[in-house]
Amino acid sequence: MTFDFDQIDVWGPLLRLDLGGLVPGDAAETILRRQPKYIEDAFDILLSQICSDKGSVVTAVSAWLKSQNIAAYHGSRLTAADIEDVERKGLLTLAAKDRKRHLQAKLSKHPRWYEAAPRLESILEALGNGKKEGAREGQTHATLSRAALVHGFNHYITHGSEFDQRATQYLFDSDALSLLGEYGEPTLVTLAVPGEAAFAA
Repeated sequence: MTFDFDQIDVWGPLLRLDLGGLVPGDAAETILRRQPKYIEDAFDILLSQICSDKGSVVTAVSAWLKSQNIAAYHGSRLTAADIEDVERKGLLTLAAKDRKRHLQAKLSKHPRWYEAAPRLESILEALGNGKKEGAREGQTHATLSRAALVHGFNHYITHGSEFDQRATQYLFDSDALSLLGEYGEPTLVTLAVPGEAAFAA
């Protein structure tokens, strides 16, 4: 089975069965009565007020997740050639220096491109190996929730990679982000990550 976070109607009953006697049968009703504001509050209620052996619950849930694939979603704006590349090579980790050609293609229509272009390499170096605004070099990011990616933090789908967005903001102002939105088509890449690897990540 592949665990898909958004499909609680599929995995909820299976997890409930797997937890057996560790979680009381009326736990869901008890949590609803406490009216948690956020999902994290429901988790706190479960572990602090309902389950007597919270360590065993955490261990059992972790083992259950590690025993299967975990669905993860990566969003971006890709051209047909980019999509073909992903299908052939898989989703590659970030190499900042390799983003230069992509950013040139996306930003060369900007009226101040020729003035700003000489700074691009130093910006890529600062954001890549320089780790400015986080260490993204050598990483690929994905989320557990397709719904959140599409309806919540959907700037990846509207403007492409976070790295490209940051580089664009350093090169120009935020108004240049609209050029990123003109590139490619909104694309979701679905991954099936082995549970052990997902936990390690």
